[in-house]
Amino acid sequence: MTTNNIAVLKFGGTSMGTAETMNICADVISNKIKQKEKPFVVVSAVSKMTDTLIKLLELAKNNKKHDLNTVFQASKDRHFEILKNLTKNAELIEKYSKIINAKFAHLFEILNGIILTSDYSEKTQAYVLSYGEDLSSDLMELCLIENGIKGKKINSNKLVKTHGSYLSSDVDFIKTKRAFSKIAKEIENGTIFVMTGFFGGGIDNEIMLLGRGGSDFSGSIAGIALNAKIVEIWTDADGVMSADPRIIKEAKSWEEMNKDIASEMARAGAKVLHPKTISASFYKIDILIRNLFNRAFNGTLINSKLYGDGVKGVVSDDDYSILHLENQDMFGSAGFVAKIGIIAKENNISLDMTTTSETSISFTIKTKTLNKVALKAFNSIADFSIVEDVVKVSVIGENISNNQILEKLFTALKSSKIEPLMISMGHSNNNIGIIIKKNDKVKTIESLHKAFF
Repeated sequence: MTTNNIAVLKFGGTSMGTAETMNICADVISNKIKQKEKPFVVVSAVSKMTDTLIKLLELAKNNKKHDLNTVFQASKDRHFEILKNLTKNAELIEKYSKIINAKFAHLFEILNGIILTSDYSEKTQAYVLSYGEDLSSDLMELCLIENGIKGKKINSNKLVKTHGSYLSSDVDFIKTKRAFSKIAKEIENGTIFVMTGFFGGGIDNEIMLLGRGGSDFSGSIAGIALNAKIVEIWTDADGVMSADPRIIKEAKSWEEMNKDIASEMARAGAKVLHPKTISASFYKIDILIRNLFNRAFNGTLINSKLYGDGVKGVVSDDDYSILHLENQDMFGSAGFVAKIGIIAKENNISLDMTTTSETSISFTIKTKTLNKVALKAFNSIADFSIVEDVVKVSVIGENISNNQILEKLFTALKSSKIEPLMISMGHSNNNIGIIIKKNDKVKTIESLHKAFF
């Protein structure tokens, strides 16, 4: 843990969903100030706004003007409803109405530009998708001012320096730290910055997204750049849990968790965490996952401590396919797996679980990444078959690759009559992955959770 008093507070989409929830965020910030901490705020878009912007892009791309106008107006009305519920101050309403109006007008121009010019480049998509956080941060700035807090909105493309793809860029932490250092004095003097999540800035501050879920990552980036005391992720779940509470009502919430285990759970599909969010913990910055709607629970603190062996969670990730390649000529030969890797790289396909024999290899990939070009390339080096609609269920914990855990796991699967399609264990001893049929998902999670908890 660092010695300074900066606390990065990241508020998710549900926290930004209404004027009421924004005021709860303001109360959290106010309490931090009373505790002599220096908050730095990062916000997501208003809940579902990113999905709305994706829909607007698709409607513009397909020249569906009437539907676009309807969706656009509904979104604009929603933001103005929040604005008018945040304050009764006529001067503030006029000021922020002009700001919000101007941004929606510009957004509409861009969408119409897509219709007229068919400019659907990644650069244009990134710019459109950044509007969610750009608008929500204006509303949060207003909310803080209305609550007597010295709030100041700042766009993340001026602070988070990125490069690479417009839709999923990489962070240059050296340049980012340099950019954040320019506002350090203002933070020290009590300014509460409200930074847009989800995107950074490339050359000339052009908008570059951090990928879906990147708003939480933005919180960690700010924490690292500011050498913060803590990064708090405020969401709508009671921290990191032993399973998805929508499936397992009695799922356990963990008060503390080791960063490596939390990272495994995030990569395996735990929805409360974006995998890159954990990065701050590798800089010795604690991460706290809190529920804005259940502040009585202290949440889950993620740090570098070890909390003992055992299973910590049963996590699922949907929409996978198994690709099985077989070639008798690969017996005793070298380079076959390398060819698979080249094909995957050329088609932007990420291989997940993998099992091999002397003449065959099976691996899981996200179904949406399957394409005819890749399948043709795979077929050129081997016979192949595909099993679609499968789910990965992961048992996550500390030192769990042992006979005692495996016995419980296989007993649970057997008693529930679940036939695994693939099983994988990593050398880390922290993750046992099981591929099952989609229809067996709920039954598998219930069975394994009951066995271990």
